[in-house]
Amino acid sequence: NPLRGRLTRNLIYSTKPFRPDIIEIDAYRFTKESTEAFNLCSYSGQKVINKKMDLMPVFEFNQWYVWGRIYSKKIISFEYFEDGRRYEDIMFTPYLYLKAKVIYSINKPLIGYRHTPNSITKSVKECDYLDIIYALQKFKKYTNKQVDTDIKILLLNSRVRTFSYLKFISNNVYGYFKTLEQTKLIANDILNDNSSVDVKYRIKRSKLLTIRYYRMSSTFSWLKKKLNTLFNS
Repeated sequence: NPLRGRLTRNLIYSTKPFRPDIIEIDAYRFTKESTEAFNLCSYSGQKVINKKMDLMPVFEFNQWYVWGRIYSKKIISFEYFEDGRRYEDIMFTPYLYLKAKVIYSINKPLIGYRHTPNSITKSVKECDYLDIIYALQKFKKYTNKQVDTDIKILLLNSRVRTFSYLKFISNNVYGYFKTLEQTKLIANDILNDNSSVDVKYRIKRSKLLTIRYYRMSSTFSWLKKKLNTLFNS
């Protein structure tokens, strides 16, 4: 397998001098009809994490695919996937990055990712909404245990971006942005935590619109669904 040979050679070359905790690898996404780049790397080459805020590009990117990384035994030991959950990458990968001291990014598409009609993002289920709720609650619980403000800021950025998955999943399952009591609690927690961090690290208001006005977004999307049903009947 030529691809396997390329991957092995690149990994040996990359890891021997630097001994990274995480190796990031770019991929290509393919179907029967096409192939496209699927970038997963947050850096270029070696990145030494001198302070937690050096991880900001990763948490802003918020692409947590487990299969796009290789992890050292040192940081992955005693880490487990959540049992019976989908979107488990969100509940797993961020916490490994918080433990990493050296990251190495291979900015070459060495992994092929088959994009199928039955993938998790195409076959969305009702339980997925609750799994994203769970992931957001896990972020919050972890945040509450931290004394390091930088970690709180990193997780806050990921929480904001992950919240948008609730809208995506709900629209696919219900046809509108359905909200639960947990949605309200999570939105309020994110807004309160954002207000409590240093001004220079606060997330811009424009990126918080779905969170701040989730009820309005829910109402409008529900009305849109009703109108579409009415006009198409």
